[in-house]
Amino acid sequence: MRIWDPFGWWSKREHPSNLGDPALLALLGGGRETAAGIDMTEAVALSASGVWAAVKTNAETAAQLPKQMFQRNLENGDKDRARSHPLQRVIQLQANPIQSAYDFWLQFFANFQLRGNAYAQIIRSNGGQVKELWVLPSKFVEQKRVGNALQFMITTKGGQKKPLPQNEVLYVNGFRLDGLVGMNPVAVGKDSISLGVAMERYGSKFFANGGSLHGLLKLIGSLDKERKKDIADQWRDQFDGVDNSHKTAVLDEGTSYESIGAAPKDSQLLDGRVFQVQEAARRFASTPSRLQEHSRSTLKNVEQMNQDYLSYSLAAAVAMTEAAINMQLLHESEQEAFFVEFNVDALLRADTATRFKAYREAILSGWMSPNEVRDKENMNPVEGADALLIPMNTMQMSELVGDDDEGGDGVAPPQDGNPDTKGRRGKTFLAQRRKGAEKKGAEKKEGNGKGKQGEEGEGEAGSMPAVREVGYVLTRAERASVEDVIAPRRALRRLGRKTIEEAARRFVRAELRELRALIKKHLGRRGVEDLTLALEEFYGNRGDLPEILAKTLGPVFEAYAAEVALAAAGEVGGIVPDLGDFVKEYSESFGARHSNSHLNQLLEIVRDSNPEDTAEILEQRLAEWESGRNEEDGLDQASKIGDREAVQLEGAIAGLVFAGLGVTTFIWIANSGACPICMELDGRVVGREEVFVEAGGTVDPDVENVTPLTTRTNVSHPPLHQGCDCTLAAA
Repeated sequence: MRIWDPFGWWSKREHPSNLGDPALLALLGGGRETAAGIDMTEAVALSASGVWAAVKTNAETAAQLPKQMFQRNLENGDKDRARSHPLQRVIQLQANPIQSAYDFWLQFFANFQLRGNAYAQIIRSNGGQVKELWVLPSKFVEQKRVGNALQFMITTKGGQKKPLPQNEVLYVNGFRLDGLVGMNPVAVGKDSISLGVAMERYGSKFFANGGSLHGLLKLIGSLDKERKKDIADQWRDQFDGVDNSHKTAVLDEGTSYESIGAAPKDSQLLDGRVFQVQEAARRFASTPSRLQEHSRSTLKNVEQMNQDYLSYSLAAAVAMTEAAINMQLLHESEQEAFFVEFNVDALLRADTATRFKAYREAILSGWMSPNEVRDKENMNPVEGADALLIPMNTMQMSELVGDDDEGGDGVAPPQDGNPDTKGRRGKTFLAQRRKGAEKKGAEKKEGNGKGKQGEEGEGEAGSMPAVREVGYVLTRAERASVEDVIAPRRALRRLGRKTIEEAARRFVRAELRELRALIKKHLGRRGVEDLTLALEEFYGNRGDLPEILAKTLGPVFEAYAAEVALAAAGEVGGIVPDLGDFVKEYSESFGARHSNSHLNQLLEIVRDSNPEDTAEILEQRLAEWESGRNEEDGLDQASKIGDREAVQLEGAIAGLVFAGLGVTTFIWIANSGACPICMELDGRVVGREEVFVEAGGTVDPDVENVTPLTTRTNVSHPPLHQGCDCTLAAA
C-alpha cells in the first residue's frame, strides 16, 4: 500500500534533532530573543516542565474524547447515532492507513495547543466522502485569504511551497485578532516561558557546581593573564561539580575566597519555579492540578478546578473543532441533518456512588431511560427499559393512559377523541383517582350502617375513612376509598416487581456461575470437605455473594424503596421521613435469608449424597433454581424474589413512613381475586404496635378445601405467604 506523502514528511529521512536546528530556524525565521537572554523556540518552550505538561495533557484530554456522529430528525428535532456514516470511522477509529483516530487527534491538538492553529489534509473518495485525514504540522502551513476563500501554502521537505484549496484542509484557528490566523502562545508568552527555562538552567548549573555559589579568589600582588587562568582552572578542577562538593579547600597564605551572587533561597528559586507552573496553566488554559502542581490543592477544590477546566478551557477547543468538522468535513447537503459531537461525559464521571445517585435522579425524574443510562455505562440495552418514568411513582407513562376496563389502574383515555390530551393528566394522578372514588362511592351509598364488613359506612364517599379503632373492619364504601388512594402504590408495585425480577435474574445468574466454578474446582481436584468450606465461605458475610448482591439487587432495592416512601407519604399528606439505614439493613437481611436457604440445601446434598453423584445432584438443584423445574409453583428463583420482595419491601417501607408521619392504625387490604386466607384479613385494622397475625397464629378462612395457614413469625404487613399481593394502608 502506497502511503500518501506529497510533502515528503513521512518518507525515511534524517529529522532535525530539535526545533533549534539552524536550517529549520532559517525556515521559520529564527528563534525569539527574550528578556531573560534565552533564544526562544518551540523546543526550548517544551523543555519547561509546565509548558510540556500543559500541551501534553490538553492534547491528550481532547484526543481521548469520543467523537460521535448524529443524525437529526428535521421534523421533531430528535437525534440518533449515525454509526454507519463513513465519517464516523475516520474521526473515531482510523484517520489514515498508519494512524489511529486517537494518534491523529493527539498530533492535531498538540499543534493547536503549541502553535495556536491546527491543520489536516483531507483525502476524499471519488464520491466526495472523507476517507483519510493527515495532520499538517502548523509550522509548515501558511494560511491566507484569497477573495472569499482561504488558501493554504504548504512548505515541503525540500523547501518548496505547494498550495492547497480550502476544501482540502481541515483547519482550526485559536484566539486571533485578525480573524484569520490564531496567535502563537509561545511567541506571545516568550518572556514568561523563558523565565521558567532560565530558572531551570540556573538550578542545573548550581548543582553542576556542587551546590556552591560562584565567587572570587583574592591573592596578594599582581598576576599576569596566564597565571590567573591556571589558578582558576585548578580551582574548578578541584571544587566544581557534584563529585567535588563538600571538599575542604586549603588556601595559600595571603589568599582568601569571597562568595558572590544570591543563594537559591534568597533568589526564591523554588517559589519561582512553582509560580512558573501556575503561569503555564494560565498561558495554556489549564489548571495547576492538571500540571501536577498541588501546593494549593484540596480534595474539594481539585474537583471544582477540573469542572472549570472542562467548562471554560477544554470546551472552547471542543466547540471550535466540532464546528470545523461539521462545516469542513460534511457535504453542504448533509450539514442540516448530520453533525458531530465530542462526548465530554467520560471526563465528568464521578465516583460510582455519586454517579449512580445521579442516574437514579435522572431516571426517576423522567428525563432518562434505564437503557440510556446503560449506554453511558457502556452496557448493552435490555428489553423493556426504553420507557421514561414519571416522578410520582415511577410507573411507565404508557400505563397511565391505559383503559380501566383492562383491569389496570390507569387513567382514562383521551376525551372526545382529541389526541392532544393523550398522556396529559391535568390534575394529579391521585386527585383523579379520588375523584373517581367519590363518584363510585356516591353511586353505591345507601345508608349509614356500620360495624360489619359488607355494610355501608359513614362519612363522605371517596375520602379516606376517619381514624378507626383497633379491631374495626372497614365497610365497603370505606374500603373502596382506601383502594383508590393506594392505587398508585399498587401500580408502582407492578413495575417494581418487574424491575426487581430483572435484577434478581442477574443476581441468580452470577450466583450460579460462581457456584458451578466452585463445584468444578473442588470436586474435580480436591474433595467434599473442601467444597463444604468453600460454600460456607462463599455465602458468608465476607464471601462473594454479599458483593454480588450489592451490585445487582442493592441499588434496585434502594430506588424502589425511595419511590414507595414518596407514594406512601403522599397518601397521608406528609413529607417522607428519614428512613435511615433501613434499606441497607433490609438488603442485608434478604441476603442472609437467601444465603441460609441456598447454603443449607447445598450442604444437605453434599452431606447425604453418594460422592460419585454429588456433582450431578448439585447441578440438578442449580438447574431448578435457574429454570423453576420441579418447583411446586413452577417459578424460578428470580421470579420468586421479584414476587416476594416487591410486596415485602413495599409493606415494610409503607409501615415505616406511616408510623413516622404519626399514623397510629393500619389496614390490611387484599387485592382483587385474593385467596380466601388473605380475604380473611381484608379490611382488618390494627394498632401501630400490634401485628395482624402473631407468630404461631393461624388464619382459618373456614372454606372447604382450604388449609388454614399457621405463621412462623409475626405478620405486621404483607405478604402473608408466597404469592400474596395484599397492601398495607393507613387507617
